Amino acid sequence: IDDYYKVFSESTVENTRNYGVEYKSQLQSLLVAYQTYNTEGCLVEGSISLECRQNSTNEHLQRANEALVKFSDFYSSMLNLYRQVSISIYEDIWVINLEIE
Repeated sequence: IDDYYKVFSESTVENTRNYGVEYKSQLQSLLVAYQTYNTEGCLVEGSISLECRQNSTNEHLQRANEALVKFSDFYSSMLNLYRQVSISIYEDIWVINLEIE
């Protein structure tokens, strides 16, 4: 995680550094969740068993499930932001090309 995070932490752009801090935090929580799943015997061929994902009685699994949902939400929002930025850039390029023509 630290090696991956290094690229973000060394950025001169504050938003990139902030994203990196949040991403690192989310990855660390996700790692703890997967360690919990592994300890509880929930990993089957690299996937989390449905029984463990639906478990509402085991406090450890509840925390792991919450961390997994939180990471998924964070990752989805970042993908959506990336998609929006990409579309905006392509639209700008399109307008510039039209102006050049």
